[in-house]
Amino acid sequence: MFISIKVSASDVNDYIIRNNVKPAGEELQLGRIYNQDSSKNGNINMNYDGGKPQMIVIHDIGVDGGSINGSIDYMVRTQDSAFVHAFVDDSRLITIADKDKKSWGSGAYGNKYGIQIEQIRVAGYTAFYKQIATLANWTAQQMDKYDMGAPKLMSSPSTPQKNDLSVRPDGNLTTHKMLSYKFNQTTNHVDPDEYWARFGYDINQFRDLVSKPKL
Repeated sequence: MFISIKVSASDVNDYIIRNNVKPAGEELQLGRIYNQDSSKNGNINMNYDGGKPQMIVIHDIGVDGGSINGSIDYMVRTQDSAFVHAFVDDSRLITIADKDKKSWGSGAYGNKYGIQIEQIRVAGYTAFYKQIATLANWTAQQMDKYDMGAPKLMSSPSTPQKNDLSVRPDGNLTTHKMLSYKFNQTTNHVDPDEYWARFGYDINQFRDLVSKPKL
């Protein structure tokens, strides 16, 4: 469970808080992502810049009708091209990669700083409420565990730019689209904006929902 700080007028946030929607706990299914081992990925360094993750990167899988197990199986098979740390739907959040090491999900910049999670596209508000409650709670837990501070959105322009990859992140929460627009020479995805917009939701409202868990 989480405490809301300055929650927006979002119907999604209001429903989650008013009805005390319970988040699902994190399940660990580690051991299938061999590319976090430098001896198996061509000697690529899988340590974060600065030694630990500094932000959370939110994705969605980009297709309707997918399942969490099917999406995980596909990513395990195609991990030489890309992989993230975790997946979430309306009833489960499954972590498949070690969050203490990088993943390959959001281009050169996002990869070296962020813990990355994919949302399965769920159907209907009830499922979306549960998914967002789980995602917000998990995000707060990672920010607490890795001492990232209070939720703050990474800055991003409204149109794609080609910025300096050496710039340190100025926030601890971002979407794949925000990374694309800030560093469009490394990634061109725009998730999860279209998926969230179906429910009248956006990253500002999500930021408002994210907070540290109760003691």
